[in-house]
Amino acid sequence: MKLHQVIGGNCASGQALLELALIMPVLLILFAGMMQLALICQTNLLAHMAVRHAVQIYWQGGSKRQIQSEVADYFRRYPFMADQNVQVSWRTTFLNETVEVACEPPMLFPMAWLGKPPVVRASMCLARELFSLRRIPTFSDIMRFGDKLRESR
Repeated sequence: MKLHQVIGGNCASGQALLELALIMPVLLILFAGMMQLALICQTNLLAHMAVRHAVQIYWQGGSKRQIQSEVADYFRRYPFMADQNVQVSWRTTFLNETVEVACEPPMLFPMAWLGKPPVVRASMCLARELFSLRRIPTFSDIMRFGDKLRESR
């Protein structure tokens, strides 16, 4: 009878070990997915802050090359983003100018096998002012224009 109790006790502990072995890969995949989602969200936040930083430099008169290097330096401040590729692009139309920052978040080793990593993008439009108070001519400008008209007669 003692032999049967010992075998039964070993079977119960073996069952728990088997259940743990079956559940552990699922738990590890869920944990790695949560960590990857946290990295993507952090990268998204950094990209939005980098766009604001790029616009600030633009408003202060910085060149596009200077803005590119400043944004790359901004991402290098964070250890997990130090090796990532960061691109700053500009689109100019008649009415506005758009600054866009694009970068890939770091991928954890279990998630890297899923394929191409996502690209996080953040952009901000800098509208050009069509109707600005600075464009309204001053009284002296109007008087000079009137003088020019009188001279041309």
